[in-house]
Amino acid sequence: MEEFIINNENNNKQYDFSSTVSMGENEHKDFSNVTYSRTATCLLVFLIVSAIFTIPQQFFIQESKGTLLGFSAWMLFLTGYMFFITQKRVKDGYKRIVVSQGKDTVSYKIHFGEKIVTETDQHAAVEYDYAAIVSLKETNLFYLLGLKYNLYLILQKDIKSNLENIDFTEYIFNKCPNIKKKKVRKVVNKKKTCIIYVCAFFVLFLFNLICFFI
Repeated sequence: MEEFIINNENNNKQYDFSSTVSMGENEHKDFSNVTYSRTATCLLVFLIVSAIFTIPQQFFIQESKGTLLGFSAWMLFLTGYMFFITQKRVKDGYKRIVVSQGKDTVSYKIHFGEKIVTETDQHAAVEYDYAAIVSLKETNLFYLLGLKYNLYLILQKDIKSNLENIDFTEYIFNKCPNIKKKKVRKVVNKKKTCIIYVCAFFVLFLFNLICFFI
């Protein structure tokens, strides 16, 4: 990823798109859908594997009911722990922002021209090459430009455009050669999705518990 400090006099140039981003507690909760999304994917895989492993055997292999009950109990504990850790990581992430910035809301600007430029009132502007962008996601409040190592450039959807008849997402897909799937991935309500999956594991545990005593 090409990233380096640039001179402030370059910031006054005309950009194609610009956005001012404010990241407070509510905005951070919205952005945290990305973190919950990864957890939700793991939970779904575990749920499918657990259901395939336990449900058929309850009807055909009577001798293994104790093992199946123990397995479902362990998976319920594991998935509940995963959700708890994810929730704690999200809360700690916002606390780190408050401590590092010394305030509850962090604001910065992001511009799109020859390069992608981010600037704050506390740090020098930083420039990114479009080739560094590997994905484009969307939450209720933000567009998220994915970088390597699960890092993101965050911009609010009220983007100021200096171009006519050009949609921002189309602009990004044309500019970023390393975005393989030219599609915006919607990332919303992922915390609720995680809760639903954990509840499904609880139902699976109850099913195995009932079968154990039948």
